[in-house]
Amino acid sequence: MTRVPALLVMHADLAAALLRAAEKLYGPVDDVAVLSNEGLSRADLEEFAYSNKSPDPTTYMKAWTCDEAAQKANDWSKSNWSRYCNPAYDALWAEVARELDPGKRATLFRQMNDFLVDDGAVIPLVHLADQSGASSTLQGLDLTPWDLEPWNIADWTRGG
Repeated sequence: MTRVPALLVMHADLAAALLRAAEKLYGPVDDVAVLSNEGLSRADLEEFAYSNKSPDPTTYMKAWTCDEAAQKANDWSKSNWSRYCNPAYDALWAEVARELDPGKRATLFRQMNDFLVDDGAVIPLVHLADQSGASSTLQGLDLTPWDLEPWNIADWTRGG
């Protein structure tokens, strides 16, 4: 699914969900506005296409900790733009930052993800996957777990 059709699906679903939620809170509603601006958000809900790009999600998950909340005191410069804060989530992050066992880390990351979804900090609607290509004649491809697949695209060639 390309970005435009995905956005159309998301907007239709969100509009219906927001309308239902607003009507529960306020009674009949004629229109629902969703605002968005990165960093200093004045919206209750916004589309935000930000996700983990690394096989190890430690840095991405840290962005949801209380200490990372963007606020006036830090000139809105921290990475937790939604200002989500849950001390139980922070405790899991501190634990995963010390844990070396991959299986235990995976369990902790799943628990952290559950907090984000259950608390409404993240409402997963669609995954806009990174684009990639494949060919049996592609040479010079050097996959790395630390960057996107085309990081060295300048070195790619077609072989016979």
